[in-house]
Amino acid sequence: MAEEDLKRLIESSAAETRKQFESLDKKIDAVAGSLDKKIDAVAGSLDQKIDAVAESLDKKIDAVAGSLDKKIDAVAGSLDQKIEAVAGSLGGKIDETHRHIDVVAERLEGKIQFLGESVADVKAKLVLKADRDEMQHGFAETQAMIKLSYSDLDRRIRSLEGTVSGLESRIERLEGSNRPS
Repeated sequence: MAEEDLKRLIESSAAETRKQFESLDKKIDAVAGSLDKKIDAVAGSLDQKIDAVAESLDKKIDAVAGSLDKKIDAVAGSLDQKIEAVAGSLGGKIDETHRHIDVVAERLEGKIQFLGESVADVKAKLVLKADRDEMQHGFAETQAMIKLSYSDLDRRIRSLEGTVSGLESRIERLEGSNRPS
């Protein structure tokens, strides 16, 4: 084979390899763009879901707080009536009864405060769990997409490397056969 034929073969192989690399670059750019869009969509979805959960929990907490306020008011009203009845009928035992009611009210306030703190803790844990679940789901989807894309790219690169290796072997053989002995 003449030197001119060898040059044409090398140029043809180089042009084909450039085309394949350009095609691979375009495909990589397309995959990257697609992943960016999907990540943005997942982030938007997570924001909406977090907002919805937070709003729902706020409504539930407000409802519980309203119910507790009514119950506290009812208990306080009932206690006031009992105090008046005891004061009227027992006279001398009013102070003792009053002290007892104060103790009960303090315990109730402590329990109500504890309940309020517990509700706030549960809300925070639910929001955190929802956030974690959504993020883990999003991460799993993203990792699956990346793994699939990486696998495809790795297969293509290995194919190109094999092609280049074969071309290099052919060039070496051609150069070896054209050398004067």
